[in-house]
Amino acid sequence: MSKKTKNAAKTSDLHQEAQLAMASDQTITLGELGERYLKSLEEKGAGPGTIASYGMELKLAQKHLGSETPVGLFTVDRIAEYFSSDAVMKTRAGAPKAPPTYLKTQRVLRLALLWAVECNLLASAPIPTVEAKD
Repeated sequence: MSKKTKNAAKTSDLHQEAQLAMASDQTITLGELGERYLKSLEEKGAGPGTIASYGMELKLAQKHLGSETPVGLFTVDRIAEYFSSDAVMKTRAGAPKAPPTYLKTQRVLRLALLWAVECNLLASAPIPTVEAKD
C-alpha cells in the first residue's frame, strides 16, 4: 500500500470517527478549538502578529489532522505522527525546516490542546513526550 493510500485510509477512518463523535456531541472540533484558542489569546492581549502566526500554524494542523475532527479523538500517537510529518518537518520544496520553525509548529498545537484541557473542553491533552537531544 502506498503512503498516499495509507494516508487516505487514515483520513477516511478519522472522518468516520469524527462523524460518530459529532453525532454524540463528544467534543469540539479542531477547527472550533483553533478559533476559540486564538480568541482567548486576543483577549489576553496577544498582538496581531502572534494571532496571525498562531493561526497559520493551527490551519496547518487542521489541514493535516482534519478541521472537522473532534479533538477528543486524537491520540498521542496521531499527534506524534503529525509532529514528525513532512508537513511539519519540511518546507514545500522538501528541504528540512530549521528547528525553531518546526518546534513552533509543534508548540502551537500543544498549547492549544493544553488550553482546551484548562477550559474543560478536553479531558486530557494527547501530547507526545519529546526526547531531549544530546
